[in-house]
Amino acid sequence: LQADFATALLTECKKQMINTAIETQGTTSLESYQKLATCTDLFLFDIKQIDTDQHRQLLGIGNEGVKRNLEYLVDIGANIVIRMPLIRGYNDSYDSITGAFSYVMELAKRGNIQRIDVLPYHQFGKTKYDKLDMIYPITQDLGYSDEELDQLSAFFTQFDFDIRLVRH
Repeated sequence: LQADFATALLTECKKQMINTAIETQGTTSLESYQKLATCTDLFLFDIKQIDTDQHRQLLGIGNEGVKRNLEYLVDIGANIVIRMPLIRGYNDSYDSITGAFSYVMELAKRGNIQRIDVLPYHQFGKTKYDKLDMIYPITQDLGYSDEELDQLSAFFTQFDFDIRLVRH
Protein backbone atom coordinates (compact mmCIF):
# COMPACT_ATOMS: atom_id res chain seq x y z
CA LEU A 1 0.00 0.00 0.00
CA GLN A 2 3.05 2.24 0.30
CA ALA A 3 4.72 1.31 -2.96
CA ASP A 4 6.44 4.65 -3.54
CA PHE A 5 8.07 4.65 -0.09
CA ALA A 6 8.92 0.94 -0.33
CA THR A 7 10.46 1.44 -3.76
CA ALA A 8 12.59 4.33 -2.50
CA LEU A 9 13.69 2.36 0.56
CA LEU A 10 14.51 -0.81 -1.38
CA THR A 11 16.34 1.18 -4.05
CA GLU A 12 18.60 2.62 -1.34
CA CYS A 13 19.11 -0.86 0.09
CA LYS A 14 20.20 -2.11 -3.33
CA LYS A 15 22.70 0.79 -3.58
CA GLN A 16 24.18 -0.47 -0.30
CA MET A 17 24.29 -4.06 -1.69
CA ILE A 18 21.58 -5.20 0.72
CA ASN A 19 19.35 -7.97 -0.60
CA THR A 20 15.70 -7.06 -0.68
CA ALA A 21 12.47 -9.02 -0.30
CA ILE A 22 8.78 -8.25 -0.26
CA GLU A 23 6.22 -10.40 1.52
CA THR A 24 2.86 -9.89 -0.14
CA GLN A 25 -0.64 -11.25 -0.31
CA GLY A 26 -0.81 -10.10 -3.91
CA THR A 27 -3.75 -7.70 -3.69
CA THR A 28 -1.82 -4.48 -4.35
CA SER A 29 -2.23 -2.79 -7.74
CA LEU A 30 -0.27 -4.02 -10.74
CA GLU A 31 1.34 -0.58 -10.93
CA SER A 32 2.82 -1.12 -7.46
CA TYR A 33 4.39 -4.42 -8.52
CA GLN A 34 5.80 -2.77 -11.62
CA LYS A 35 7.57 -0.24 -9.38
CA LEU A 36 8.69 -2.75 -6.76
CA ALA A 37 10.01 -5.29 -9.24
CA THR A 38 12.86 -2.95 -10.17
CA CYS A 39 14.39 -3.10 -6.69
CA THR A 40 13.25 -6.41 -5.18
CA ASP A 41 15.41 -9.52 -5.17
CA LEU A 42 12.73 -11.90 -3.89
CA PHE A 43 8.96 -11.89 -3.64
CA LEU A 44 7.39 -14.04 -0.91
CA PHE A 45 3.97 -14.31 -2.50
CA ASP A 46 0.93 -15.71 -0.66
CA ILE A 47 -1.67 -17.87 -2.28
CA LYS A 48 -4.43 -18.30 0.26
CA GLN A 49 -7.10 -19.94 -1.91
CA ILE A 50 -6.89 -20.82 -5.60
CA ASP A 51 -10.63 -21.02 -6.24
CA THR A 52 -11.96 -17.52 -6.94
CA ASP A 53 -15.39 -18.04 -5.36
CA GLN A 54 -13.92 -19.61 -2.23
CA HIS A 55 -11.30 -16.83 -2.08
CA ARG A 56 -14.13 -14.29 -2.17
CA GLN A 57 -16.00 -16.13 0.62
CA LEU A 58 -12.87 -16.40 2.75
CA LEU A 59 -11.36 -12.95 2.21
CA GLY A 60 -14.14 -10.77 0.83
CA ILE A 61 -12.53 -10.33 -2.61
CA GLY A 62 -11.83 -12.57 -5.57
CA ASN A 63 -8.31 -13.61 -6.47
CA GLU A 64 -8.21 -12.32 -10.04
CA GLY A 65 -5.88 -9.48 -9.06
CA VAL A 66 -3.67 -11.83 -7.05
CA LYS A 67 -3.26 -14.12 -10.06
CA ARG A 68 -2.67 -11.17 -12.42
CA ASN A 69 0.08 -9.79 -10.19
CA LEU A 70 1.75 -13.15 -9.69
CA GLU A 71 1.66 -13.88 -13.41
CA TYR A 72 3.18 -10.46 -14.13
CA LEU A 73 6.06 -11.16 -11.74
CA VAL A 74 6.60 -14.59 -13.27
CA ASP A 75 6.63 -13.19 -16.79
CA ILE A 76 9.24 -10.52 -16.00
CA GLY A 77 11.51 -13.12 -14.39
CA ALA A 78 11.20 -12.09 -10.75
CA ASN A 79 12.45 -14.50 -8.11
CA ILE A 80 9.43 -15.87 -6.25
CA VAL A 81 8.72 -18.16 -3.34
CA ILE A 82 5.06 -19.06 -3.02
CA ARG A 83 3.74 -19.16 0.53
CA MET A 84 0.53 -21.01 1.19
CA PRO A 85 -0.95 -20.48 4.64
CA LEU A 86 -2.90 -23.66 5.42
CA ILE A 87 -6.00 -23.21 7.56
CA ARG A 88 -8.14 -26.15 8.64
CA GLY A 89 -11.54 -26.05 6.99
CA TYR A 90 -10.73 -23.05 4.80
CA ASN A 91 -8.11 -24.07 2.26
CA ASP A 92 -6.85 -27.50 3.28
CA SER A 93 -9.11 -29.67 1.14
CA TYR A 94 -7.59 -31.94 -1.48
CA ASP A 95 -9.00 -29.73 -4.27
CA SER A 96 -7.68 -26.51 -2.70
CA ILE A 97 -4.20 -27.86 -2.17
CA THR A 98 -3.80 -29.70 -5.47
CA GLY A 99 -5.42 -26.83 -7.38
CA ALA A 100 -2.96 -24.32 -5.92
CA PHE A 101 0.02 -26.61 -6.51
CA SER A 102 -1.02 -27.30 -10.12
CA TYR A 103 -1.45 -23.59 -10.81
CA VAL A 104 1.97 -22.75 -9.35
CA MET A 105 3.72 -25.63 -11.11
CA GLU A 106 2.27 -24.53 -14.45
CA LEU A 107 3.39 -20.94 -13.82
CA ALA A 108 6.85 -22.15 -12.83
CA LYS A 109 7.31 -23.40 -16.39
CA ARG A 110 7.19 -19.74 -17.47
CA GLY A 111 9.42 -18.19 -14.81
CA ASN A 112 11.40 -18.42 -11.64
CA ILE A 113 9.17 -19.77 -8.91
CA GLN A 114 11.70 -21.34 -6.59
CA ARG A 115 9.41 -23.38 -4.34
CA ILE A 116 6.19 -23.50 -2.37
CA ASP A 117 6.31 -23.07 1.40
CA VAL A 118 3.19 -24.46 3.08
CA LEU A 119 2.60 -22.68 6.39
CA PRO A 120 0.20 -24.58 8.68
CA TYR A 121 -1.99 -22.42 10.88
CA HIS A 122 -0.66 -21.49 14.32
CA GLN A 123 -1.82 -19.14 17.05
CA PHE A 124 1.40 -17.17 17.48
CA GLY A 125 -0.47 -13.94 16.73
CA LYS A 126 -2.70 -14.43 19.77
CA THR A 127 0.01 -13.05 22.06
CA LYS A 128 0.13 -9.83 20.03
CA TYR A 129 -3.63 -9.45 20.32
CA ASP A 130 -3.42 -10.01 24.08
CA LYS A 131 -0.68 -7.36 24.44
CA LEU A 132 -2.81 -4.91 22.47
CA ASP A 133 -5.79 -5.76 24.67
CA MET A 134 -7.67 -7.00 21.62
CA ILE A 135 -9.86 -10.07 21.20
CA TYR A 136 -8.28 -12.76 19.03
CA PRO A 137 -10.91 -13.42 16.34
CA ILE A 138 -10.37 -17.19 16.05
CA THR A 139 -11.69 -19.01 19.11
CA GLN A 140 -10.98 -22.63 18.17
CA ASP A 141 -7.54 -24.13 17.58
CA LEU A 142 -7.25 -24.73 13.84
CA GLY A 143 -3.72 -26.11 14.14
CA TYR A 144 -2.51 -29.50 12.98
CA SER A 145 -1.14 -32.39 15.00
CA ASP A 146 2.33 -33.77 14.30
CA GLU A 147 0.70 -36.82 12.74
CA GLU A 148 -1.38 -34.66 10.40
CA LEU A 149 1.71 -32.66 9.44
CA ASP A 150 3.57 -35.90 8.70
CA GLN A 151 0.70 -37.00 6.44
CA LEU A 152 0.73 -33.66 4.63
CA SER A 153 4.47 -33.82 4.17
CA ALA A 154 4.21 -37.33 2.71
CA PHE A 155 1.38 -36.18 0.42
CA PHE A 156 3.52 -33.35 -0.96
CA THR A 157 6.21 -35.76 -2.15
CA GLN A 158 4.01 -36.92 -5.06
CA PHE A 159 4.44 -33.53 -6.75
CA ASP A 160 7.46 -32.95 -8.95
CA PHE A 161 8.23 -29.62 -7.33
CA ASP A 162 10.04 -28.23 -4.28
CA ILE A 163 7.22 -28.06 -1.70
CA ARG A 164 8.23 -27.49 1.92
CA LEU A 165 6.06 -27.87 4.95
CA VAL A 166 7.18 -25.20 7.42
CA ARG A 167 6.76 -26.54 10.94
CA HIS A 168 6.57 -24.04 13.77
